[in-house]
Amino acid sequence: MFCQIELTHDKNLFPQFHLWFTWILKAGGNRMTERLLEGPPTEDTVIDMEKQEETEEGFIKVFTTKVEVSKVAEGATLDASHPDSAPRKHEEDENAEVHALVGPVFKNLRHLLRVLTYEKFHVLAHHAMIGNQVIVRGSQKALVRSVIEALENLLPKGCCSSVTWSNTYQESFKCNFLGLEAGTEIPPHLNETDMYAVLDIIPPEETELLDSGNNYDFPGYLFTLVDGTALPNLCPVLLTKMEQAMAQCKFTNEVLDCALATMKEQWMNKVKVLFKFSRASGNHSPEETQKLLRVLTTGPQDEPLLRFWMTGLSIRYKNHALESSFTQSGDSYYEVCDLNTGQ
Repeated sequence: MFCQIELTHDKNLFPQFHLWFTWILKAGGNRMTERLLEGPPTEDTVIDMEKQEETEEGFIKVFTTKVEVSKVAEGATLDASHPDSAPRKHEEDENAEVHALVGPVFKNLRHLLRVLTYEKFHVLAHHAMIGNQVIVRGSQKALVRSVIEALENLLPKGCCSSVTWSNTYQESFKCNFLGLEAGTEIPPHLNETDMYAVLDIIPPEETELLDSGNNYDFPGYLFTLVDGTALPNLCPVLLTKMEQAMAQCKFTNEVLDCALATMKEQWMNKVKVLFKFSRASGNHSPEETQKLLRVLTTGPQDEPLLRFWMTGLSIRYKNHALESSFTQSGDSYYEVCDLNTGQ
Protein backbone atom coordinates (compact mmCIF):
# COMPACT_ATOMS: atom_id res chain seq x y z
CA MET A 1 0.00 0.00 0.00
CA PHE A 2 1.36 3.37 -0.98
CA CYS A 3 0.13 6.74 0.26
CA GLN A 4 -0.96 9.48 -2.09
CA ILE A 5 2.25 11.48 -1.59
CA GLU A 6 4.33 8.53 -2.76
CA LEU A 7 2.00 7.90 -5.70
CA THR A 8 2.03 11.50 -6.88
CA HIS A 9 5.60 12.30 -5.79
CA ASP A 10 4.31 15.62 -4.47
CA LYS A 11 5.22 16.47 -0.88
CA ASN A 12 2.90 19.51 -0.90
CA LEU A 13 -0.18 17.56 -1.96
CA PHE A 14 -2.11 17.82 1.32
CA PRO A 15 -1.20 21.49 1.95
CA GLN A 16 -2.50 22.26 -1.53
CA PHE A 17 -5.69 20.30 -0.82
CA HIS A 18 -6.12 22.27 2.37
CA LEU A 19 -5.49 25.54 0.52
CA TRP A 20 -8.03 24.71 -2.20
CA PHE A 21 -10.74 23.61 0.23
CA THR A 22 -10.17 26.72 2.33
CA TRP A 23 -10.54 28.90 -0.76
CA ILE A 24 -13.77 27.10 -1.72
CA LEU A 25 -15.24 27.72 1.73
CA LYS A 26 -14.18 31.37 1.65
CA ALA A 27 -15.55 31.92 -1.86
CA GLY A 28 -18.81 30.23 -0.94
CA GLY A 29 -19.13 32.35 2.18
CA ASN A 30 -18.61 35.53 0.16
CA ARG A 31 -21.15 34.59 -2.50
CA MET A 32 -23.87 32.91 -0.44
CA THR A 33 -25.84 34.67 2.26
CA GLU A 34 -28.27 33.16 4.74
CA ARG A 35 -31.70 34.72 4.90
CA LEU A 36 -33.68 34.21 8.07
CA LEU A 37 -37.41 34.73 7.66
CA GLU A 38 -38.93 36.10 10.82
CA GLY A 39 -42.68 36.33 10.87
CA PRO A 40 -45.07 36.20 7.92
CA PRO A 41 -43.92 37.49 4.50
CA THR A 42 -44.64 41.10 3.61
CA GLU A 43 -47.26 42.06 1.06
CA ASP A 44 -44.58 42.89 -1.50
CA THR A 45 -43.10 39.41 -1.04
CA VAL A 46 -46.51 37.79 -1.50
CA ILE A 47 -47.10 39.87 -4.65
CA ASP A 48 -43.78 38.65 -6.05
CA MET A 49 -44.73 35.06 -5.25
CA GLU A 50 -48.07 35.46 -7.03
CA LYS A 51 -46.24 36.61 -10.17
CA GLN A 52 -44.35 33.33 -10.33
CA GLU A 53 -45.59 30.45 -12.42
CA GLU A 54 -44.88 26.77 -11.89
CA THR A 55 -44.21 24.74 -15.02
CA GLU A 56 -45.33 21.15 -15.62
CA GLU A 57 -41.84 19.94 -14.72
CA GLY A 58 -42.08 21.61 -11.31
CA PHE A 59 -39.78 24.53 -12.05
CA ILE A 60 -40.63 28.10 -11.04
CA LYS A 61 -40.94 30.55 -13.92
CA VAL A 62 -40.11 34.07 -12.79
CA PHE A 63 -41.17 37.17 -14.75
CA THR A 64 -38.07 39.02 -15.87
CA THR A 65 -37.26 41.91 -18.17
CA LYS A 66 -34.47 42.25 -20.70
CA VAL A 67 -31.61 44.59 -19.89
CA GLU A 68 -31.45 47.42 -22.41
CA VAL A 69 -28.74 49.90 -23.21
CA SER A 70 -30.28 52.45 -20.87
CA LYS A 71 -30.01 49.94 -18.03
CA VAL A 72 -26.30 49.62 -18.67
CA ALA A 73 -26.03 53.38 -18.37
CA GLU A 74 -27.72 53.19 -14.98
CA GLY A 75 -25.02 50.98 -13.58
CA ALA A 76 -25.65 47.48 -14.87
CA THR A 77 -22.49 45.62 -15.76
CA LEU A 78 -21.91 43.36 -18.74
CA ASP A 79 -21.94 39.60 -18.38
CA ALA A 80 -18.43 38.45 -17.55
CA SER A 81 -19.09 35.04 -19.12
CA HIS A 82 -19.68 36.58 -22.56
CA PRO A 83 -16.77 35.81 -24.91
CA ASP A 84 -16.57 39.42 -26.03
CA SER A 85 -16.56 40.87 -22.53
CA ALA A 86 -13.55 42.94 -21.52
CA PRO A 87 -11.93 43.55 -18.14
CA ARG A 88 -13.79 45.56 -15.51
CA LYS A 89 -11.89 48.76 -16.30
CA HIS A 90 -12.89 48.52 -19.94
CA GLU A 91 -16.50 47.87 -18.90
CA GLU A 92 -16.54 50.99 -16.76
CA ASP A 93 -15.21 53.04 -19.68
CA GLU A 94 -17.92 51.66 -21.96
CA ASN A 95 -20.60 52.35 -19.34
CA ALA A 96 -19.38 55.91 -19.03
CA GLU A 97 -19.57 56.36 -22.80
CA VAL A 98 -23.08 54.89 -22.96
CA HIS A 99 -24.12 57.04 -20.01
CA ALA A 100 -22.84 60.12 -21.81
CA LEU A 101 -24.85 59.20 -24.90
CA VAL A 102 -28.08 58.35 -23.07
CA GLY A 103 -27.92 61.24 -20.62
CA PRO A 104 -28.25 61.57 -16.84
CA VAL A 105 -30.75 59.52 -14.88
CA PHE A 106 -32.20 59.60 -11.38
CA LYS A 107 -30.52 57.20 -9.00
CA ASN A 108 -33.13 57.01 -6.26
CA LEU A 109 -36.06 58.78 -4.63
CA ARG A 110 -33.89 61.17 -2.65
CA HIS A 111 -32.07 62.19 -5.83
CA LEU A 112 -35.42 62.96 -7.46
CA LEU A 113 -36.44 65.11 -4.48
CA ARG A 114 -33.23 67.10 -4.60
CA VAL A 115 -33.45 67.84 -8.32
CA LEU A 116 -37.17 68.60 -8.59
CA THR A 117 -37.20 70.68 -5.37
CA TYR A 118 -39.65 69.99 -2.55
CA GLU A 119 -42.69 71.76 -4.06
CA LYS A 120 -42.77 69.78 -7.31
CA PHE A 121 -41.82 66.51 -5.67
CA HIS A 122 -44.51 66.89 -3.02
CA VAL A 123 -47.26 67.43 -5.59
CA LEU A 124 -46.02 64.54 -7.74
CA ALA A 125 -45.73 62.17 -4.78
CA HIS A 126 -49.16 63.20 -3.43
CA HIS A 127 -50.83 62.30 -6.73
CA ALA A 128 -48.97 58.99 -6.88
CA MET A 129 -49.84 57.90 -3.34
CA ILE A 130 -53.59 58.47 -3.70
CA GLY A 131 -53.82 56.65 -7.05
CA ASN A 132 -53.93 59.50 -9.54
CA GLN A 133 -52.18 58.94 -12.83
CA VAL A 134 -48.65 60.34 -13.00
CA ILE A 135 -47.41 61.06 -16.53
CA VAL A 136 -43.73 61.67 -17.25
CA ARG A 137 -43.05 63.06 -20.69
CA GLY A 138 -39.62 63.51 -22.24
CA SER A 139 -37.33 62.70 -25.15
CA GLN A 140 -34.85 60.52 -23.25
CA LYS A 141 -36.21 57.07 -22.52
CA ALA A 142 -33.77 56.21 -19.74
CA LEU A 143 -34.46 59.46 -17.89
CA VAL A 144 -38.23 59.02 -18.09
CA ARG A 145 -37.93 55.45 -16.85
CA SER A 146 -35.73 56.48 -13.93
CA VAL A 147 -38.36 58.97 -12.72
CA ILE A 148 -41.06 56.28 -12.76
CA GLU A 149 -38.85 53.70 -11.05
CA ALA A 150 -38.02 56.20 -8.31
CA LEU A 151 -41.69 57.08 -7.71
CA GLU A 152 -42.64 53.40 -7.54
CA ASN A 153 -40.73 53.17 -4.25
CA LEU A 154 -43.49 55.24 -2.65
CA LEU A 155 -46.12 52.56 -3.25
CA PRO A 156 -46.55 48.87 -2.52
CA LYS A 157 -45.80 46.65 -5.48
CA GLY A 158 -49.45 45.70 -5.83
CA CYS A 159 -50.38 49.34 -6.46
CA CYS A 160 -47.79 49.90 -9.19
CA SER A 161 -48.99 49.49 -12.75
CA SER A 162 -46.43 51.13 -15.00
CA VAL A 163 -45.89 51.71 -18.70
CA THR A 164 -42.43 53.22 -18.75
CA TRP A 165 -42.39 54.26 -22.42
CA SER A 166 -45.08 54.79 -25.04
CA ASN A 167 -45.76 57.08 -27.97
CA THR A 168 -49.50 57.08 -27.33
CA TYR A 169 -51.51 57.89 -24.23
CA GLN A 170 -52.63 54.94 -22.08
CA GLU A 171 -55.77 55.18 -19.98
CA SER A 172 -55.48 55.44 -16.21
CA PHE A 173 -57.18 52.07 -15.64
CA LYS A 174 -54.27 50.44 -17.49
CA CYS A 175 -51.45 52.18 -15.64
CA ASN A 176 -51.00 54.75 -12.90
CA PHE A 177 -47.42 55.52 -14.01
CA LEU A 178 -47.01 56.41 -17.67
CA GLY A 179 -43.91 57.43 -19.59
CA LEU A 180 -44.60 59.25 -22.83
CA GLU A 181 -42.41 60.36 -25.67
CA ALA A 182 -41.93 64.11 -25.92
CA GLY A 183 -44.67 65.78 -27.95
CA THR A 184 -47.29 63.11 -27.24
CA GLU A 185 -50.67 64.76 -26.92
CA ILE A 186 -52.82 64.37 -23.83
CA PRO A 187 -56.47 63.58 -24.72
CA PRO A 188 -58.98 66.37 -24.02
CA HIS A 189 -61.10 64.26 -21.67
CA LEU A 190 -58.17 64.03 -19.26
CA ASN A 191 -58.16 67.80 -18.82
CA GLU A 192 -61.73 67.61 -17.54
CA THR A 193 -60.63 65.51 -14.56
CA ASP A 194 -58.39 66.38 -11.64
CA MET A 195 -56.87 62.92 -11.19
CA TYR A 196 -53.59 63.34 -13.01
CA ALA A 197 -50.22 65.09 -12.96
CA VAL A 198 -47.85 65.63 -15.90
CA LEU A 199 -44.10 66.13 -15.49
CA ASP A 200 -42.45 67.43 -18.66
CA ILE A 201 -38.68 67.02 -18.96
CA ILE A 202 -37.15 69.48 -21.41
CA PRO A 203 -33.51 68.75 -22.35
CA PRO A 204 -30.86 71.49 -22.61
CA GLU A 205 -30.93 71.61 -26.42
CA GLU A 206 -34.59 72.65 -26.31
CA THR A 207 -34.21 75.28 -23.60
CA GLU A 208 -32.35 78.53 -23.28
CA LEU A 209 -31.12 77.81 -19.76
CA LEU A 210 -27.45 78.59 -19.32
CA ASP A 211 -27.36 78.14 -15.57
CA SER A 212 -29.40 75.61 -13.59
CA GLY A 213 -28.40 76.89 -10.16
CA ASN A 214 -27.26 74.11 -7.85
CA ASN A 215 -28.52 71.38 -10.17
CA TYR A 216 -25.15 69.98 -11.20
CA ASP A 217 -26.54 66.55 -12.12
CA PHE A 218 -28.93 67.93 -14.74
CA PRO A 219 -27.37 71.12 -16.13
CA GLY A 220 -29.69 72.97 -18.47
CA TYR A 221 -32.67 70.63 -17.92
CA LEU A 222 -36.09 72.12 -17.23
CA PHE A 223 -38.74 70.24 -15.23
CA THR A 224 -42.29 71.59 -15.50
CA LEU A 225 -45.23 70.16 -13.57
CA VAL A 226 -48.90 70.46 -14.49
CA ASP A 227 -51.65 68.90 -12.37
CA GLY A 228 -55.39 68.86 -12.77
CA THR A 229 -56.29 70.76 -9.63
CA ALA A 230 -54.89 72.07 -6.40
CA LEU A 231 -54.39 69.32 -3.85
CA PRO A 232 -55.73 69.71 -0.30
CA ASN A 233 -53.48 71.39 2.21
CA LEU A 234 -53.40 68.29 4.40
CA CYS A 235 -51.50 65.47 2.73
CA PRO A 236 -51.45 61.85 3.91
CA VAL A 237 -49.51 61.35 7.12
CA LEU A 238 -47.42 58.64 5.48
CA LEU A 239 -46.17 61.05 2.81
CA THR A 240 -45.09 63.52 5.49
CA LYS A 241 -43.17 60.79 7.32
CA MET A 242 -41.49 59.65 4.12
CA GLU A 243 -40.42 63.18 3.25
CA GLN A 244 -39.02 63.64 6.75
CA ALA A 245 -37.03 60.41 6.37
CA MET A 246 -35.63 61.53 3.01
CA ALA A 247 -34.60 64.84 4.57
CA GLN A 248 -32.53 63.04 7.22
CA CYS A 249 -28.92 63.49 6.16
CA LYS A 250 -27.83 60.81 8.64
CA PHE A 251 -29.78 58.17 6.72
CA THR A 252 -27.78 56.45 4.02
CA ASN A 253 -29.62 55.29 0.91
CA GLU A 254 -29.70 51.72 2.24
CA VAL A 255 -31.12 52.83 5.59
CA LEU A 256 -33.66 55.03 3.82
CA ASP A 257 -34.86 52.09 1.70
CA CYS A 258 -35.37 50.01 4.85
CA ALA A 259 -37.22 52.87 6.54
CA LEU A 260 -39.56 53.37 3.57
CA ALA A 261 -40.23 49.64 3.34
CA THR A 262 -41.08 49.52 7.04
CA MET A 263 -43.46 52.48 6.75
CA LYS A 264 -45.23 50.94 3.76
CA GLU A 265 -45.67 47.61 5.53
CA GLN A 266 -47.00 49.36 8.64
CA TRP A 267 -49.64 51.15 6.59
CA MET A 268 -50.46 48.02 4.63
CA ASN A 269 -51.45 46.46 7.95
CA LYS A 270 -53.88 49.33 8.46
CA VAL A 271 -55.18 48.77 4.94
CA LYS A 272 -55.77 45.09 5.75
CA VAL A 273 -57.83 46.00 8.79
CA LEU A 274 -59.89 48.49 6.79
CA PHE A 275 -60.43 45.95 3.99
CA LYS A 276 -61.65 43.27 6.35
CA PHE A 277 -63.88 45.81 8.08
CA SER A 278 -65.43 47.30 4.94
CA ARG A 279 -65.45 44.40 2.46
CA ALA A 280 -65.45 41.22 4.48
CA SER A 281 -67.62 41.95 7.51
CA GLY A 282 -70.80 43.42 6.07
CA ASN A 283 -72.08 46.95 5.81
CA HIS A 284 -71.12 49.60 8.33
CA SER A 285 -72.30 53.10 8.96
CA PRO A 286 -70.03 56.11 8.29
CA GLU A 287 -69.82 56.68 12.03
CA GLU A 288 -68.42 53.19 12.57
CA THR A 289 -65.92 53.70 9.77
CA GLN A 290 -64.71 56.98 11.26
CA LYS A 291 -64.37 55.33 14.64
CA LEU A 292 -62.16 52.63 13.08
CA LEU A 293 -60.02 55.26 11.34
CA ARG A 294 -59.46 56.98 14.67
CA VAL A 295 -58.41 53.68 16.21
CA LEU A 296 -55.93 53.25 13.35
CA THR A 297 -54.58 56.77 14.08
CA THR A 298 -55.54 58.03 10.64
CA GLY A 299 -57.47 61.09 9.58
CA PRO A 300 -59.71 62.17 6.71
CA GLN A 301 -56.65 63.14 4.66
CA ASP A 302 -55.54 59.49 4.73
CA GLU A 303 -58.75 57.98 3.36
CA PRO A 304 -57.86 58.36 -0.35
CA LEU A 305 -54.54 56.62 0.29
CA LEU A 306 -56.14 53.78 2.23
CA ARG A 307 -58.83 53.25 -0.41
CA PHE A 308 -56.26 53.14 -3.20
CA TRP A 309 -53.87 50.87 -1.35
CA MET A 310 -56.67 48.35 -0.80
CA THR A 311 -56.49 47.65 -4.54
CA GLY A 312 -52.87 46.56 -4.06
CA LEU A 313 -53.56 43.82 -1.55
CA SER A 314 -52.50 40.37 -2.61
CA ILE A 315 -55.07 37.94 -3.96
CA ARG A 316 -54.09 35.48 -1.24
CA TYR A 317 -54.98 37.89 1.55
CA LYS A 318 -58.25 38.97 -0.09
CA ASN A 319 -59.39 35.39 -0.51
CA HIS A 320 -58.36 34.55 3.05
CA ALA A 321 -60.23 37.53 4.49
CA LEU A 322 -63.39 36.82 2.50
CA GLU A 323 -63.37 33.09 3.25
CA SER A 324 -62.86 33.65 6.97
CA SER A 325 -65.67 36.20 7.05
CA PHE A 326 -68.02 33.83 5.22
CA THR A 327 -67.14 31.04 7.65
CA GLN A 328 -67.78 33.24 10.67
CA SER A 329 -71.03 34.57 9.26
CA GLY A 330 -72.16 31.04 8.44
CA ASP A 331 -71.38 29.80 11.93
CA SER A 332 -73.23 32.71 13.53
CA TYR A 333 -76.20 32.08 11.20
CA TYR A 334 -76.50 28.46 12.26
CA GLU A 335 -76.12 29.43 15.91
CA VAL A 336 -79.03 31.87 15.56
CA CYS A 337 -81.09 29.23 13.79
CA ASP A 338 -80.42 26.74 16.55
CA LEU A 339 -81.44 29.22 19.21
CA ASN A 340 -84.63 30.17 17.36
CA THR A 341 -85.70 26.62 16.62
CA GLY A 342 -84.58 25.24 19.92
CA GLN A 343 -82.86 22.34 18.20
